[in-house]
Amino acid sequence: QENILLRRRLLQAEDAASPVRQARADSQVENMTKLLGLKNRQLEGSFRALEQSHKELEQAHHRTIRYYVNTVLTVARFYEAHDPYFGGHAQAVASCAVPVAQAMGWKEERLDPLRTAAYLIFFGNIGVPYRVLHQEGPLTEAQWKIVRTHPRVARQIIEPIGPLTEAVVWIAQHHERPDGKGYPEGLSGDGIAPAARILHAAEAYVAMRSTRPYRGPLPAGRILEEMRAGSGTQFDPKVVEAWEAWW
Repeated sequence: QENILLRRRLLQAEDAASPVRQARADSQVENMTKLLGLKNRQLEGSFRALEQSHKELEQAHHRTIRYYVNTVLTVARFYEAHDPYFGGHAQAVASCAVPVAQAMGWKEERLDPLRTAAYLIFFGNIGVPYRVLHQEGPLTEAQWKIVRTHPRVARQIIEPIGPLTEAVVWIAQHHERPDGKGYPEGLSGDGIAPAARILHAAEAYVAMRSTRPYRGPLPAGRILEEMRAGSGTQFDPKVVEAWEAWW
């Protein structure tokens, strides 16, 4: 009888303590929820700070790239300004290459590197003697060997500039041909970067329409005929097709 009575009292005590335990548990849960909320807000603040720092670093990186590119472009313009035949040609190549690339479906973010490369393709001419560049009449085979080195010279000059890595490849390949008869590496087909194929056609167009020591500019109709005739051999057919669409 005493044991039964004792059990009842214990059960009653447990029942009485149960609300207290529940209240304590609820309080702990509430405190934990508040703590987690606080930590979450702190993490969100840290994330926003990191995100802002990343944006600032990215902006600084882009500013640095623009500084390098603008410096190199200034040197390119200086070189052009001192050459009576090549002055303004880089601008002309860029003015052709960019709309042709647009006709081929290139997006805006790809056009700036292409434009930059167009301004720099004449850098290699620094390695070609002035008398060879401006010789009146056909070049000798020995002179042609010198001329064919200018894409490599351009690459050597520009390659150390990190932000221009992509443009360096295009500049180095801008005299390669689909049929493998270009220079300096004799690349062919898909081995040539699409941008280099555009630059090759753009430079050829500018050269044909310009006055040279040995001839005057070619008529527009004749230039188009030359480009059509070279489609698939000298020029990428897709580039020629886009050229006609832009023309």
